[in-house]
Parts: sequence; C-alpha cells; structure tokens
Amino acid sequence: LTGLPDDDVATVITASDYTKLSTQLMVSMGGMMNLIKWFGALFFIIVVYVLCKQVIERNFQSIAMTKILGFRNGEIGMLYIASTTIAVIVGLLISIPFIDVAMKLIVNGYLYTMTGYLPLSMSPMTYVVMFFTGLGCYIVVAFLQMRKVARVSKSEALKNAE
Repeated sequence: LTGLPDDDVATVITASDYTKLSTQLMVSMGGMMNLIKWFGALFFIIVVYVLCKQVIERNFQSIAMTKILGFRNGEIGMLYIASTTIAVIVGLLISIPFIDVAMKLIVNGYLYTMTGYLPLSMSPMTYVVMFFTGLGCYIVVAFLQMRKVARVSKSEALKNAE
C-alpha cells in the first residue's frame, strides 16, 4: 500500500481490527452456534433413533424367537445393533466431507457476494469433534434400543407364529 496514492486507499485494516471483529462475532453469534450444535445433535439422535427403532420393530418376532433359542439380550442386541453401528459410522465418514464441501459452496456462492466477506475457515479438529459427537449420540440411541430388545418377551414369537 505504500506505493499507492492515498486517494486510492479506502481503508487500512490492521491485525487489531480483525481481533476486534472476531471478538464481536464470538460475542454476538457464539451462543447461536452452540444452539445450532445442540439442535444438530438432537436432530441426529431423533433420525437415528427412528431408523434403529424400525430395524428392531421389523425384527420383533425374530428377536423373540432367538430368545426362545437361548440367546441372551446382549447377543441379540449385537446381532441387530451391530449392523446399524456400521451404517452409522460409514454414514458419518461419508457425510462429514460432504458437509464440508456443501458449506464451502454455500459460503463461496452466497456469502462471498456480501460486503465484508469473511472466508470460511474450519480447523481439522472440528471434523474430529463432529465424528465423535455423532458417535456419542449414536451410543445413546444404541443404549435405548438395547433396552427395547430386553423388553421383548418370548411369548411374542408364539403369539404371532404362522
């Protein structure tokens, strides 16, 4: 900027200006980001719970039959919950990079056109936190589904036998 005439320079932004801006953004939007994070976790729990519930309910009679054959609740739960665990882990590993690409497209496509554009910057630790948050939410759902498997009675297999 030293080679430009003063008339061509609209403003000079210093490191302290960026520090003030980031502090202001954290104060004004930090609480909202926490809310979005917890809403996302709750939404993930609900979606995964409904999907796991469908797996257990569709196999209700089979679960009861395996109880009659002498399997314990933990073994039965592992039969049905292990498959959803693999699906959730693969889904998380696929969706996190997809979300990253989508966010970059949104920011570059829309926010870049606004005055005062700030580039999207996410630390690699954010992706790790996203994965483990999703995994933790799934563990809560798996625990709830294990309780549901434990409540299936052996008589259900005999009631609905064709």
